[in-house]
Amino acid sequence: MAVLKSWYVIVFLITSVWSSDDMAEKESYLDKLQSLKQLATGYNNQDEYDRKKLETLSLVDLRQKSLDLYRYLECGYCNSALFHLKLMGDAVFDNIKDILTPETLEDFLFDKEASMMLDSLLVLNNYEVKNLWLVFIYTRQIRVFFGQIVNDGGKFSSKVLNKTRRMHEFVLTEIEKDLDRCMCPLENSFNINYENHNSLAKHQLSLCNNSEAESASAANNGSVIDAIRQKKRLLHNNFEKNRQRGLLEFSMSESLTDGLFLFHDKETYKLIIDEFMADNSNRSTLFTTVHFPEITSGLEGVKKLKKRQRQIIGTLTIIMLEMMLSYTLKTCQRRESKNFLNNTNTFKNQILGKFMDIMSLHDNGAFKKVYAQLTFCSSLNREFKDSFAEEMFDDCMDVIVLLINNSINKITKNVRLPKIKSIVSDCEGENVISKPTVDDILRESEKFVVKIENHIIPHSIRLAESFWIMVREKILPNTSTTSRDEAN
Repeated sequence: MAVLKSWYVIVFLITSVWSSDDMAEKESYLDKLQSLKQLATGYNNQDEYDRKKLETLSLVDLRQKSLDLYRYLECGYCNSALFHLKLMGDAVFDNIKDILTPETLEDFLFDKEASMMLDSLLVLNNYEVKNLWLVFIYTRQIRVFFGQIVNDGGKFSSKVLNKTRRMHEFVLTEIEKDLDRCMCPLENSFNINYENHNSLAKHQLSLCNNSEAESASAANNGSVIDAIRQKKRLLHNNFEKNRQRGLLEFSMSESLTDGLFLFHDKETYKLIIDEFMADNSNRSTLFTTVHFPEITSGLEGVKKLKKRQRQIIGTLTIIMLEMMLSYTLKTCQRRESKNFLNNTNTFKNQILGKFMDIMSLHDNGAFKKVYAQLTFCSSLNREFKDSFAEEMFDDCMDVIVLLINNSINKITKNVRLPKIKSIVSDCEGENVISKPTVDDILRESEKFVVKIENHIIPHSIRLAESFWIMVREKILPNTSTTSRDEAN
């Protein structure tokens, strides 16, 4: 009986601790939701987040309520993009010479808004914005296309126009799929099908689609432009409210387009590679210029951009791995405990850790294993009391070498890169350090990381990773009217 009572006490204590933790987390969510309910999303659902109503919900339900608010934000963005692109397409494509003028050009463009949508959602951890990338790419290309028409006095290629219309229809379809995927409620102030809020827009949309209506008339075009301007103002007001309330971060310190290129220009990247890569590496495939998709390349051009991004990131990563390999092999040859620990801590914290920060590699399984193994080997090397301890250290370092080589081979194969060696690798050529010492390896590795940190565009890695998700999961329209090309 005493044993049974003890178990009751243990269960009671565990339950009490869990309940205490749950209550603290619940209070945290309740406080968070009181702030987040002010998020301007296009929905008027603040009553749903009344604190008294929320207090009756479970912790699981509160977590979902928090996620729902960000989902509503994406729903508002998708509705806004659909509203704009639908009205823009119906108004412009059939009457492009009559309606597209220097005065109306900015009204029909949406790339700035798409950039702000992406920027506000990408700061959220692990939030995917697949189809908003499509909107961003398409609206950027529309800016190029429309700008050419206005600058050339209304001249345009019918082939390019037809291709753009196919892209337009594809993007609209994908946004509608997103609205279904997110299970977006209809009652959104940007929803083109929500009658209570958008009667003017629906009326103008019917005029644009009605064959009996004079859709090219100045009156109808003017009304459509008024509707577009109205919704743009509402969207920018929402952006401003969320900024002022501190509910969303907008970095906007760099152009999203520039960020997708990783470096400000290809010459900077080339100089870094030239400085730290051995001459016997094949550079011919590493400096291929792949511009951001232009109107003539269509949406399928994003595949080339993804390939270039992966190529650049893969090259930088392999150079770092090669330097790490050189350090590991060199320290295996001679290991005075004090120097080894100091040097390894320097390499691990000031070089490898910093590189992982810059390149967003802390969730990368291969790098995490190498980092953890390096830490473990350091602990073994504090002192060698016997041959068994020394053998354990050698085995530990052998594992690091194996992990690094496996990572190099995997990246080389997946990204289809040539053989790459760093200037401190065991190789021949003019641009190498002959028989590098540990100090040489530490100096060049640290210099390499500093160069990347100073020249890579802030947030560019997270932009590229988010961009890859869209490219991987989307089927993008080809240049023909019927075929589509896999993005991968």
